[in-house]
Amino acid sequence: MIVNNSGFKCHDIFSHKIKEDIITELHVEIDDTNDLGQAHKKISLLEEKIKQEIPVVSKTIIHLDEPSEILYDTTDITYKSNELIKILIIF
Repeated sequence: MIVNNSGFKCHDIFSHKIKEDIITELHVEIDDTNDLGQAHKKISLLEEKIKQEIPVVSKTIIHLDEPSEILYDTTDITYKSNELIKILIIF
């Protein structure tokens, strides 16, 4: 939702717990793939926004993808997020 609300599309979202850290990895579609400097600025801001809004995330890894016309079927699980985070922390 954070990515979508920032004007990007994303897919292949994974979160990994390694020791005490939760690392989130995702693919973000961005128009500026020919200007890596501009793309990096936008993605860095997005990474910071994710870490601010989801403080349990220690690190965010974003892979840049070119825009695609593929639509992914998504489900908003925001209402379940606290429950999911508790489950992740237990592991």
